[in-house]
Amino acid sequence: MVSLAGAAGCVPVSVEERPQFRKFEAVAEKVVTALSKPPLKPPLKPPPKPTLEPAQKPKPAPRRGISQPQKFDASAVAARVAILLPLSGPSATLGRAMLDAAQLSLFEIADQAFVLMPFDTGGAPDGARRAAAAALKARAQLILGPLHATSVRAVAPLARAANVPVVAFSNSREVAGDGVYILGFVPRQQ
Repeated sequence: MVSLAGAAGCVPVSVEERPQFRKFEAVAEKVVTALSKPPLKPPLKPPPKPTLEPAQKPKPAPRRGISQPQKFDASAVAARVAILLPLSGPSATLGRAMLDAAQLSLFEIADQAFVLMPFDTGGAPDGARRAAAAALKARAQLILGPLHATSVRAVAPLARAANVPVVAFSNSREVAGDGVYILGFVPRQQ
């Protein structure tokens, strides 16, 4: 027997001791006999399916996917919302980011009865006026945008005449009022 207790903090260990292994043959026999026994209870039978009359059979759900386009019924539309953003011009990057955010929220909370119609203002008042006219011609019930206060001033008279509310992304209090609402922090709040 050899002792290794000379090093500091070491525990004496005997080299002559041999490890003992368990025998697993008996365990394997128990598993085989357990698998060969029949189950104690018979398996449960599924309940019978109710039979329906031929007129009551449910229609199969329509398949939706890439290969089959979804049909759109314009008469079922409950909300038509126009969004006026600068999708071209100097503020195009911001306008596209805002459109992406609007579309993401649309997919998150809206159903098929909600239609978001984007219109490009070009970042200029004349472009905003043309976009608002096109949105009103498309029967928009609400206008979101435009982004800049000068564009909001150009859109407001057209929207008032059509009795369509405007929720502008501007933070200028001067453009708010008489059917025009601002969705932004005014400088005084900041």
